[in-house]
Amino acid sequence: MSETADDFVVVIRRRLAAGEAPGPALLLAQVRGQVAYAAQAPVGGAAPVVARLPKAKFAPGLAHITLSMRRARPSASGWCLCPTRPAYAWC
Repeated sequence: MSETADDFVVVIRRRLAAGEAPGPALLLAQVRGQVAYAAQAPVGGAAPVVARLPKAKFAPGLAHITLSMRRARPSASGWCLCPTRPAYAWC
């Protein structure tokens, strides 16, 4: 996982066994028990799947990001800090 000024970026790669077809992956992000992002995509093969999670959708706090593959079992997870949103001045 990496980040830009506006997004958290998650790159998902999966090596397939011989004869195995790409399968669905579920990416779920939550802050304080509230879902901030959820997406499903087929994963497997040579090309990675890149998910951009907009920071604007995350409440301030610690975000838990979970990747689930087969049968909705968690395959990987990570944490990131979502700082408070900046106060914007109106002209």
